[in-house]
Amino acid sequence: MDDPRAIGRAGATNVSSDSGAALVHNPGAMIRRTQGRLVLGTGLADRDARFASASHPSSPLIDNRAGPQTAPLLAFHQGDSEGRWVLGVALMNSQWRSNLPAPAFGQPAQDVERLFPHRYGGTDLQIESSRLAFGAAMRVGDSLGLGLSASLSQVSLRESRRVWAGFAGRDRLLGAEQDLELVLRGEDLYSPGASIGALLAPPDMPFEFALGLEYRRGPRFRQGRAELNATSSAAFPAPQATGAKSSLTIADSAVLRAGARYLGSRSFVELAADYQLQQGRDRPEWRIDGMSVSDQSTAQAEILSIPALQSSRSHMALRASVDYEVVQGFLWLTGGYAWTAPATPRGWRTPVDAQLGGHTLAGGLEASYQNYLLSVGYARALRRERSLAASGSDTPAFNPFDAGSGPANAGSYSSSGDELGFAVEVAWD
Repeated sequence: MDDPRAIGRAGATNVSSDSGAALVHNPGAMIRRTQGRLVLGTGLADRDARFASASHPSSPLIDNRAGPQTAPLLAFHQGDSEGRWVLGVALMNSQWRSNLPAPAFGQPAQDVERLFPHRYGGTDLQIESSRLAFGAAMRVGDSLGLGLSASLSQVSLRESRRVWAGFAGRDRLLGAEQDLELVLRGEDLYSPGASIGALLAPPDMPFEFALGLEYRRGPRFRQGRAELNATSSAAFPAPQATGAKSSLTIADSAVLRAGARYLGSRSFVELAADYQLQQGRDRPEWRIDGMSVSDQSTAQAEILSIPALQSSRSHMALRASVDYEVVQGFLWLTGGYAWTAPATPRGWRTPVDAQLGGHTLAGGLEASYQNYLLSVGYARALRRERSLAASGSDTPAFNPFDAGSGPANAGSYSSSGDELGFAVEVAWD
């Protein structure tokens, strides 16, 4: 979540957010307050994910071992004294990591197959994005605010998995003796984005409305490092990957956000909806140059491409929040609820990337005194479980020889998570 202040409202801030992440969610809402403001905040997310293999019933449950991920935000806003315009700039960072147990070099094959049934579906996935956004909003009449912003992101990606370099009929199918370790890395230094937004706040009505559209060009990872490593001291299969390079193109995306808010005497109620449109229906694929595998039978195969572990599809979210004024002019209680549709296609789920969606409950506090504002929020994504049979899998274990394989992601998935958000705002006239 980009906005730490939104965590205590389960993200239902399409109308009320006017600083920081509003630059990309709805820049038109910045016009709500034109005084100078400095915002410093951070989100802390701890994701619990579990996978149970259908192919190896005796295997233990596989848990995500990655620690909490931080999402700091720094923003500055300044408007004119007559409230006609406001300028803003924000620096945001987000991280996503799924780290599953990985076999050690030379570990006995039977132990590897029992303890690491997920190894072909990924053992590590890391995504980090740093984003700089800048924009402006202007007031049109007494009730309409319009805004526009642009952004640049630096994105890095790392994937790790095992591949099976064997021949069905000669070797045990998916036997760990034929495993190799594949590690792919990429970085995009300049991934652009743009947002437009509008805020409608009629002065004679207790309602406000907002609409925002955000576009992000998918990262283009070029000339990344690719490694193919042996998993034991056996002579074969023999990886050949010195100086190998990798590239990956992620499809562009757009997010449409809409919302309405009711303004009561001591309580505000907001309803919001988000729809993320992911261009392209094909799974993104890594392109690899300079990598091959040799077999004891003198067969040799070049690895030219492999599906990415991380994938996404178009999906939506519905949200609601309530703000209640406990101490007039000083302290507010916040609460929220969200339902999110699954973002990962069913057959493409992998143990390191299964975004199952589900229900989220949130609550928080917001205190203000003179020109200072402090926000604290907590959100809990309730546990959701889904199963994937081998017959529904579209993710086989990769075999460079194309000589036999099996599903890499069949099993049961469950996920839940916690988020904490903290934000401090200092304003001046």
